[in-house]
Amino acid sequence: AALELLRYLAVIPGSASRGLLAFLANSDESARVTLASLRERYLVQSRDGNRFEVHPLVREVEASRLRGDEVRWRSVHRRLGAWYTSLIASPGHSITREATLTLAIAGARFHLTEAGDQAALSSALQPALDYLERSFSWHTRDPGTPEQREARIAVLQAYATQGRSSAIMFLLAKMLSARGQPTDAEQALEYAERAVLGQDFHTPWLLLIELTHQVRGLEAAIK
Repeated sequence: AALELLRYLAVIPGSASRGLLAFLANSDESARVTLASLRERYLVQSRDGNRFEVHPLVREVEASRLRGDEVRWRSVHRRLGAWYTSLIASPGHSITREATLTLAIAGARFHLTEAGDQAALSSALQPALDYLERSFSWHTRDPGTPEQREARIAVLQAYATQGRSSAIMFLLAKMLSARGQPTDAEQALEYAERAVLGQDFHTPWLLLIELTHQVRGLEAAIK
């Protein structure tokens, strides 16, 4: 059981939550006992008491071994993908929903892609895409705090890798433009270009013109 959990930890980028470890070990108690054993041997280290990470050398060795067995490699990633799929289906309280969905979408995409299971990935992401398309419209209000804005940008950028909602592209472009970090204007312009597809009202087009002027200059905006 300890070796099995260690192998899962070896292919998880970064750290794993207690919830994920309980899922992999099939129970909270089994995860607790196995973690205690691994930590006693300094194979796993704790991050703030609630997240756990395999020792870098162990990660390198175990991940390399798994890569040598394609069937096992895919199986491990498929199981991890199942955890993130479950988070997408039940992202929790509205206050943390956007952050949870961001984590879940990224995790499902990474692990199910490594598993070579595009059908499972498409199926896993669909509830998140549907939820976000229902939740955000052209008239959605801006987030109330910088922290909420960052969480929303992250989840909508995750959506944008596969979703096509023009309204969501518009919201992303608007938030990135307002945030004003070094590469935000260029990214905002990309989303604004997607936002106007099939649209014949002025709101997304005005934003596109403004961002084109900002990024590419007046002549490009006039064209």
